[in-house]
Amino acid sequence: MVVALAVPAFGKVNQASRSAHDMENARLIASIVQGAEAAGVNMMAPGATVTDIVRRLSVGVTATEGVFAGQTFQLKMKERAIPGIVRFLRVERGLLVYVGP
Repeated sequence: MVVALAVPAFGKVNQASRSAHDMENARLIASIVQGAEAAGVNMMAPGATVTDIVRRLSVGVTATEGVFAGQTFQLKMKERAIPGIVRFLRVERGLLVYVGP
């Protein structure tokens, strides 16, 4: 009987852990994208979705001009992690922002 109760409880803890990890990655991504934008990298291409932006950051983008020329902005992640992360991001007024749970 104890085992039957432990399995659902562990599932909830595991889900909460995944969600917390996704939220932290979303915060980090929003920060890196803002830094890349400040360095002159256009991350907000017309028609780009949040998923497109996150995928682009996963591959990496490099500033080509100014004091950050040659600087690469990247956060590598597995493709399967992206849907969980984008739940916490939105484009508002031309900026990628963290929106939380």
